[in-house]
Amino acid sequence: MNDLEDRLRTELVELADALLRDEKTMGVPIHRGRDAEVALHPFEESQLPAGPHWWRLAAVAASILAITGLGYLAIGLTNSGDEVLVQRPAVTPSSFGTWETIAEAPIEPRPYAMTAWTGSEAVFWAGSSLTRGFAYSDGAIYNPDTDSWEAMVVPGWGHPGLSSVFFDGELYALAKGGGTRFDPIAGQWIDLPPTEGMYLASTVATDEAVYGLGPVTITTVGQPDLAIARYDPESDSWQYGPVFEGTDDQAEIVAGLARLESTTVWTGTEIVVWHSTDGGIAFNPVTESWRTMPHPQSPSGLIHGSVAVEIDDGMAVLAEVENSDGVAVDVAVLRDEDWQWHETGIDIPGFESVTVAGAGEWIVAFTADQAPVVIHLPSGAWQRTGGPLSGIDAPNTAWTGDQLIVWGGVKADADAPNGARWTAPR
Repeated sequence: MNDLEDRLRTELVELADALLRDEKTMGVPIHRGRDAEVALHPFEESQLPAGPHWWRLAAVAASILAITGLGYLAIGLTNSGDEVLVQRPAVTPSSFGTWETIAEAPIEPRPYAMTAWTGSEAVFWAGSSLTRGFAYSDGAIYNPDTDSWEAMVVPGWGHPGLSSVFFDGELYALAKGGGTRFDPIAGQWIDLPPTEGMYLASTVATDEAVYGLGPVTITTVGQPDLAIARYDPESDSWQYGPVFEGTDDQAEIVAGLARLESTTVWTGTEIVVWHSTDGGIAFNPVTESWRTMPHPQSPSGLIHGSVAVEIDDGMAVLAEVENSDGVAVDVAVLRDEDWQWHETGIDIPGFESVTVAGAGEWIVAFTADQAPVVIHLPSGAWQRTGGPLSGIDAPNTAWTGDQLIVWGGVKADADAPNGARWTAPR
C-alpha cells in the first residue's frame, strides 16, 4: 500500500465527521451532459446508506477512488460502527462493438418477421409487407458460425400479427385464437389448441413456461381487460390465469398488443405489457396477480413516449423526454423493481418508429433516418455507430449471447445489405 492510500484510509473517517457537521451543499451527482456523447451515470440513492448527508460522503469517496485508481474502499461508519463498501460508478466502455454484413438470405427481406434464437441458429419466418398489405409464409434459418442460410420447413400459412418465442427447444408462434410450435431438429410443426375467451395477440417465455396474452374479445378497440393463459405441453392445453380487469386508462395498453404498439417482456419476475404513452401492466406468475406500472419518473422533464425491451436480468425503457433544452431520448433500466435512470440525451428524430433490441448489457436502437445507436446500460454511455445498416425501420433481430443478428426491415437505402451482425465488446 502506498503512502497516499495509507493516508486516505486513516483520514477518511475524519472527513466523514466533517461532512456530517457541514450543512452547506457540496455538489450534486454528475449527470450526463446534453451536448456530450459519452459520460458516466450518477450514483443511485438506493445504493447509499440511509441517513442524512451520506450522499456527500459517497460522492467524495468516489472522487478519491477515481484519482487513486482504487477499485473500492471500505470505510467505518461513525454513527453505527458498520462498514460500507463504496464502489466507483460503472466504467464507460472503450469500444462500442463492431458491425459486419452477413450473407444474403434465400427469402425476401421484410419487417415484423417471427424471430428467435435457438442456441445455435437464428430463425426468421413469416412477417408482413407494409406497402403491399399481405403476410409472408416462408422462412429461413441463419447460422452465424458459417455465415450461411438454409430454407426452413414452413406450415404453409402466415399472419401479420404473429408473436413468437423460443422455449425448451421449440419455436412457438401465436396469433388470433391459436398457434403452432416448431421443432427445428425434427423439422416438424405441431398446431396448438385454440384458446377460449381471449384473442392471442402476444406471447412470452418465462423461465418455466410459454404464455399467451391478449384482449378478452377480438374487438380490441376500447378493450381494457387483458387475459393470460399458460400452455402445458404435456396435456396440450391452455391453463387460464385471472383476467386483468382494467379501466379506460389501460385500454390503449391492451389494444396496443393487437396493433403491434405494445411490447411484452419477461423481467425475470414479471410479465410486462408496455405501451409507449400509457405505461405498463405486469403479471406475476408465482402469485398469479396483476399490477399497473406507470412510466418511471424522469429527473429532468416530461416523457412523451417510450419503448420497452427485454434484457438479461430485467427490462430497459428508451424514453423521449422534453425538458428546458428541448427533446432528447434517455434510458431507464428496471432491475428488481428499482429503476435506474440515465440522462443520455440522444437525438433520435422520428422516435415513434424506433425499434430497440436487447443485447446483454447493451441495447441497440434502429431508426429509419439514422445509423443505429448502441447504448451501454450499466453506464448510460452511447455511440451512434457506423456499419452497413444506416436508416432501417422495423428490422428483425436475434441476440446470440455475443452477437446481435439483424435482418430485413424496411431500408432507406435500396442498395444497403439486407442483414448485418453486431458483435459486442469483450
